[in-house]
Amino acid sequence: MINKRPQVSLSRPKELEMELFNRRKIKEDGCWEWTRSCGSKGYGQWKIEYKTHSVHRLSAFLFLGFDLSSDLCVLHKCDNPPCFNPDHLFVGTYKENTDDCILKGRRVFAPNAKLTEEDVTIIKKRLQKGETQTAISRDYRVDQTLIGFIHRGVIWKHVC
Repeated sequence: MINKRPQVSLSRPKELEMELFNRRKIKEDGCWEWTRSCGSKGYGQWKIEYKTHSVHRLSAFLFLGFDLSSDLCVLHKCDNPPCFNPDHLFVGTYKENTDDCILKGRRVFAPNAKLTEEDVTIIKKRLQKGETQTAISRDYRVDQTLIGFIHRGVIWKHVC
């Protein structure tokens, strides 16, 4: 007979907590890094009761009283996606998550920003000099992908 680990359940939080503790690596900065499966953006993932959960949301559920069905976000103070230390987590709205992302320099986005031909000429010169797309996007308060499109000639082809 094969010894299988018992299935964890959201209805048995103490068992879930122990399994979380068994699947972490504690870093010098206090982060509890998930040691198992992670998604494409680095966030820990764990399938429980036929549903995949983000591990930092599970941690907020266990230690912060977070409702897993909530539309609210669980944000990281440490900016370390695999971290699930509840001391590094806080709950916020989608807007607060976006603002936090922008404040920490992970995303620069201005939905009403419009570049002029003069802006694009300068951007192209800066790219030729080797400046990074990220640095340029911050200066113009646009998403880096827009600068990438300009660089590859996907848009603004007619501007030299």
